[in-house]
Amino acid sequence: MNKARIEAFTDAVIAIIMTILVLELKQPKQATWRAIFTNWHAYLSYLISFAICAITWNNHHHMFQIVKRVNGKILWANNLQILVLSFYPYLTVFVANHFYSPVPEMCYGIGFLLGNLAYFNLSRILIKSDPGNEKMKSVLTLNGRFIGSFTILLIGIAGSYLFPVLNVICCIITLAIWADPLPAVEKLFN
Repeated sequence: MNKARIEAFTDAVIAIIMTILVLELKQPKQATWRAIFTNWHAYLSYLISFAICAITWNNHHHMFQIVKRVNGKILWANNLQILVLSFYPYLTVFVANHFYSPVPEMCYGIGFLLGNLAYFNLSRILIKSDPGNEKMKSVLTLNGRFIGSFTILLIGIAGSYLFPVLNVICCIITLAIWADPLPAVEKLFN
């Protein structure tokens, strides 16, 4: 099957999710700087969630530069990743409304962890679906980025029970790990 449809579908869904994120931001009750800044945790949660959606899209785009064709397993793995992303607007509002509470922070971290697992699952299925694609094997194998982000997110989730903001810090670190979208793919095409 042609990969163009899965790319277009993913682009559209991620764009919708990013739009929903901003629509969930509530305007301050007063038109003052103080009223704006009292809602800083909502803006931070929004920025983190927007960044993870953008980073996921960037990495998905780079990943599919080396994909030659898709099959049903790839479609389902991609849909699983989109499903996880679709929870980000809910999780963002949940953590923004209860910023210093362990349960929302843990849920937010679990959402990030599931997003990482879904991305890893998609990578694994792409490699299995095209075993002769050496470029894909070299770029999408289990590496320090995957292991590091899993570890950091697990620390954030576990630690947020005692120190809820730790999870936000761990999510930001994970964003930094994945911000450069698959540099190995860019090297292949430059």
